Amino acid sequence: MTLVLATAERSWGLTDRRRPQERSALEAHSDHVSSVAFSPDGHTLATGGYDRAALLWETDVGRLAARICRTAHPPITAAEWDRHFPGLPYRRPCP
Repeated sequence: MTLVLATAERSWGLTDRRRPQERSALEAHSDHVSSVAFSPDGHTLATGGYDRAALLWETDVGRLAARICRTAHPPITAAEWDRHFPGLPYRRPCP
């Protein structure tokens, strides 16, 4: 399990506590983040901000990718791939 620490507007991976690595910036709030809390399983981070918004963040990249793939309809076609990524071979992003 990867240990993640959330500070005011950043989350940090603490697998090696001597070398924290920034994992993400919490940029969806329109004002400063004032509070953070993790779910008991560590997969969800809740943030609250001075913008009066409460947001939920998925902390596991694999779970987030699977969720995006489940909700992306329709998946990118080979023709769309060629239009957006000319010269790169088509690789379906979701299984």
